[in-house]
Amino acid sequence: MDVQKDPDFHDAEPPSLKVLDQSCLANELRKSNEALRLALNAERQAREELLGLKNERQRREVAEAKAQQYRIITEAIPQIVWTADAEGEIDYFNSRWYQITERYPENSLGSAWFSEIHEDDRNDCKSSWKESTVSGKPFEVAARLRSAANDYRWILFRALPIKDVEKNIIKWFGTGTDIHNQKTFEIKLQGELHAERAASRVYKYSHQAGGQKIV
Repeated sequence: MDVQKDPDFHDAEPPSLKVLDQSCLANELRKSNEALRLALNAERQAREELLGLKNERQRREVAEAKAQQYRIITEAIPQIVWTADAEGEIDYFNSRWYQITERYPENSLGSAWFSEIHEDDRNDCKSSWKESTVSGKPFEVAARLRSAANDYRWILFRALPIKDVEKNIIKWFGTGTDIHNQKTFEIKLQGELHAERAASRVYKYSHQAGGQKIV
């Protein structure tokens, strides 16, 4: 009997693994949510204040002050913080991005940032981002980001759209949260579980076949 073709050979992921994975990510997701909340609140407050001003000089001064305030907030956040225009072109990263990648803005903004994503994750990241920018749905994808040391770390990228009064998307606010330890632990655990299942199945079928070794 070919155990690899046996439908019973490949078990579904056990609920305990899913619970463990969710538990490991919960704290990082809370951090990501808080970062998004702070950035979105700062942007909304700036727009509301600017709408109430008629004088062009005052609007310009307030806009500059709010932009400075926003950057102070995003620089204080330990996660990667980024923004994009309505079409999905990245127009800002906080310093955390540059600390990790050591890339210049011209090599990161627009769509250039995709070059820093692991080639095995890049297409999924691109397609998910395109789908969100077209549909307006929140963006979320885990992908490996290349560091200055030329290794990769798992980052959870998330973004929410900002809309005007007519429900048109005018901007995207996003975060990148390091989930490398959680993700590598999950992958290692999955590998160990699959290996244990394989050994168990081979042992069972070898006995069912009369003790003959199956290769």
